[in-house]
Amino acid sequence: MRYKVEIATPEDINSIRAFELAARGKHMGSLESLETFLDHIGQIALLQALEGVCKPLIGVMVYRFLKHEEQTKVHIIDLLIHPERRRKDLGKRFLKHLMNQADHHNWSLEARINEHNLDGQLFLKSLGWVYPRTLPGEHDAYLFVYN
Repeated sequence: MRYKVEIATPEDINSIRAFELAARGKHMGSLESLETFLDHIGQIALLQALEGVCKPLIGVMVYRFLKHEEQTKVHIIDLLIHPERRRKDLGKRFLKHLMNQADHHNWSLEARINEHNLDGQLFLKSLGWVYPRTLPGEHDAYLFVYN
């Protein structure tokens, strides 16, 4: 399958929210918080299939850039693939796109994975990510890093 990765714009918010509802069964935040996120805090990458006329949205990755002195960190907040498209290496290709950008720009990547999300932990480990520490909280999480 051919696909493309694009950065979302405010015009994409309604399709992102519809995708999130279809893929997850609920919205993660308000429409206003999504607009604020795009305007001021982070980016949302869209994975679109290049098939047919409608070019359906098949994945969404939400992340933000954190500058610390000379180093840029990219914190991945969410990665979601449409349920009908899962287990087809699309999540791996989508994340590798960002990993290639990180290698090119000398960014480090990080993601917090809930202790109960074994699939997410195994997914990142399979791509060479490591977890240097546990982040305590109401639900412990593992901090995974790349680069």
